[in-house]
Amino acid sequence: MRNFLIIFRLSIKSASESIFIQRDSVGNLPS
Repeated sequence: MRNFLIIFRLSIKSASESIFIQRDSVGNLPS
């Protein structure tokens, strides 16, 4: 059960990081 929680946390962390990267790439594009 503990392993599942660790994997769950890592997946959420990676997902939030990818969202931030997409946000930065969109923000850097010339409007």
